Amino acid sequence: MLPTLSVFLLASGCVRPRVEHTPAQPTRPRAISSQDTWIAPTESDPRGTDTLADLTRSPAALLEDGTFVLLAPDGSPAFAALTRENTLRSQTPHAVPAPRCAISPAGNGVLRLCAGATEGDANAWWIDRSQVVALPAPVSSRAISDVTGDGVAFDGRCNPSEPDDGSTFCWLRRDQLQWREWSAPNRATLLALRGESALLSEAGDLRATLAHFDVNTSRRRVVEHTDPTLDIDAATFGPNGDVIVLSHRTGRDGAIESFACVASLGSPCTARALHIHAMDIAFADTRHGLAVGAHANELSITTDGGASWSPITPTGHPAPASVALPTPPIARSSRRLRIRPASTVVRCNVRVCVAGRLVHRWPDD
Repeated sequence: MLPTLSVFLLASGCVRPRVEHTPAQPTRPRAISSQDTWIAPTESDPRGTDTLADLTRSPAALLEDGTFVLLAPDGSPAFAALTRENTLRSQTPHAVPAPRCAISPAGNGVLRLCAGATEGDANAWWIDRSQVVALPAPVSSRAISDVTGDGVAFDGRCNPSEPDDGSTFCWLRRDQLQWREWSAPNRATLLALRGESALLSEAGDLRATLAHFDVNTSRRRVVEHTDPTLDIDAATFGPNGDVIVLSHRTGRDGAIESFACVASLGSPCTARALHIHAMDIAFADTRHGLAVGAHANELSITTDGGASWSPITPTGHPAPASVALPTPPIARSSRRLRIRPASTVVRCNVRVCVAGRLVHRWPDD
């Protein structure tokens, strides 16, 4: 009788089969078409909108005050302003020709770093509208600029003939124009510099540690996540000195979801979902920021300082998914780099953000 009773109970629904419940995945918000986001046309792909195209065709530095600096064909920096017609009006105050150069923001001017006579060496100048200041040798091709214009630094000793111990950095202040060394307590790679603060990626066996280091006081503070399960991808300083952190999590299905957080000094940062797989992130000011993926259909913006993010798509191009954006550059440091510098693919100021062929303009308040 027992087998017959079991069959009856199953058939009548009295015995419920076991069901495994899996956590519901958050629904990705639908991307909204942004009238302020464009893809510049090229000869190979003429589709798009020819708006601020000069920013995508020339090496450019976007200064925090909204100024743009472009490299003229001979390598001289041209300072440009945005017109009401969405064009750039430029002026080249100095004729300073030089081949194979890159520029990066430095206060009200730029740091121009040009290839030196030997590999790893460089020639460098601070250039603004009124003056050109040559940096004393030796200058490493790995040098990075403080966006406020206060200094330049690079991994390693100031004397390139001395061996690198992994924790020494060479630093030059603009008001002193003399290289000097400082040391961190752990082996690390320099990610960003702002004033007397350095953002460091400290090498670890399993994962890297992100640390804020005060050069003058030698005080080190770990930048902590409220969610330690996330893997940190990139970091940099924000416009007001906060730390901007890009991280990700890989799901069981292999899908990657990216997160961003803004960390005030001494406080853990809370990660917010970007709703895309992001490659890079940059902030225009304390409220506005843009994260970008591998293609132009993977974009997310914030207008509330990173508290929330919304996916967007550009206008004027029928297939933004076919437009590849630049990939983060390979780090030039000889040290182990687990966290890379952020704001290398997408660059912003209070007027626009630019990533490859992509331009996003912030509306005037």
